[in-house]
Amino acid sequence: MVNKFSPGRQIVILIFSVLFCLYLAGFLSLIGMEIAGISVEKMDINNPKVYLISGFFSQLVGFIGGFILFLKVTKQSFSALVDLKSPQIQLVLMVFGLL
Repeated sequence: MVNKFSPGRQIVILIFSVLFCLYLAGFLSLIGMEIAGISVEKMDINNPKVYLISGFFSQLVGFIGGFILFLKVTKQSFSALVDLKSPQIQLVLMVFGLL
């Protein structure tokens, strides 16, 4: 399938998709903290609960959701953009070793 968007437009769409989803993640993070019993006025970033809830929503919704939104807007499939091959064990071990 030929894509109707140029590569430059695709990058702009991807950036705006991720930014939109990051703002959405911030909103969902505040809702999650309220559900967890953490009031917004007394929010302390040093509290591990606050850190984990906000980190979870910003990573999951912000980046994964942004990519999914990008795929929906550009009407592309995941397999058309990402060429998945079986990983080489040597490279996987090197990555884990570096981490």
